Amino acid sequence: MFNIDLGGYYDAYIAMKERKDRTSYLNKLIENLTKRMDEDDIR
Repeated sequence: MFNIDLGGYYDAYIAMKERKDRTSYLNKLIENLTKRMDEDDIR
């Protein structure tokens, strides 16, 4: 549809699946968002 080559997406998925902390990026996003929301409550 967009003529974009996604490359080795399955290999990337397998690599993420084998990590010790498979969702490290998402966990960091959640942590930062929560921290930002808590800071806004203080103001």
